[in-house]
Amino acid sequence: MAADDYAILVGIARYRDTEQFPTLDGPLNDAERVRKWLIDTELGEGVPNENVLTLTTPEELLNLPLTGWPPQTNWSPNTVSFSQKFNSIAYDDAGKPVRREGRLYLYFSGHGFSLNDDDSPSAALFSADNYGDIHSNLAGTVYAAAIKRARLFKEVVLIMDCCRDVLGNYTYNLPTFNRVENSGAESAKLYALYAAPRRGKSQERELPDSEGKVVGLMTDALLRALKEAPSDVAGRVAGRVLTQVMAFNWTNWYPVRPMPPAPRGVSPDQGDIYFKSRQPLISVEFSSPTVLVPGSTMRLRSELWIAIATVGASSLIWRDTAYSWVQEIPLNQQAPGAAMQFTLVLPPGKHELTIGATVHTFDPEVSNAIFL
Repeated sequence: MAADDYAILVGIARYRDTEQFPTLDGPLNDAERVRKWLIDTELGEGVPNENVLTLTTPEELLNLPLTGWPPQTNWSPNTVSFSQKFNSIAYDDAGKPVRREGRLYLYFSGHGFSLNDDDSPSAALFSADNYGDIHSNLAGTVYAAAIKRARLFKEVVLIMDCCRDVLGNYTYNLPTFNRVENSGAESAKLYALYAAPRRGKSQERELPDSEGKVVGLMTDALLRALKEAPSDVAGRVAGRVLTQVMAFNWTNWYPVRPMPPAPRGVSPDQGDIYFKSRQPLISVEFSSPTVLVPGSTMRLRSELWIAIATVGASSLIWRDTAYSWVQEIPLNQQAPGAAMQFTLVLPPGKHELTIGATVHTFDPEVSNAIFL
């Protein structure tokens, strides 16, 4: 699926109106950290490098004086540059939608806001060309919802590392494409992550492990949670679990005063979106010489969770007992009468697999081939 995944990463560090929008140190660092995570084929999402489009403050804008900039200065990223990037991957040369079976990552870092009359979590990023009462924005939530409604991608991940100051005298800039609902919209999934609650402030800091760079706390927490969150039997982390891990560990990870609010996550209406764990995991091959009867169950206990699998005709449906994730694992048989096989991706440590009255105890780090 990663071959058809795309990403647009926006990091705005410098704004035309530096009085209203002070220069930020974190967005460019954060966009680069997210890019490295997305293209990493080992411990990241494996998105093709050419599919990751980056829109960040250019070097020449960072070097401009606070006032008296040259005429015709192109303040970017802005609504036009973002729309061009988005249309280049979502529409063909004739302006017709290219509906993809992959995932689109939308990442925004900079100064942001929410509208006073929002009924649901949402936010927009002020574009770099804002000054005085001249206003425009990159409405991340509106874009993500429109992409889902048009079913341009199968999955959408929206990450907004920006403040959510509540404003009543602005409007969200609408996408330039037709936002009509597609018949497949219901099947598309959207996971959104916001750096703060309504009226909340995002924060950036230099952290002990940020290599001397200033970074956004929410972006740092996201990447950290992917390393520490419990993964499922496919080596993936559910969006709901990711949100819970960030909220639970927030005060321990960032013990600063005043304490910034924890990020807010919004999971899909149905099902979930899964991310590859950044932990070093091990693939374990299981072989059963006897037939696994459809409808029967098995139980797997690890140090972090207990999961139950229901045997199907050609797969195992695994679900943890806390109902925080579900995964379908293929059940293979090379020939009639041959052993039935399946593969799980697990962390090192003690595991117990119970089938009927038989308990198999193993450690993936010691053995990655288990005969049942």
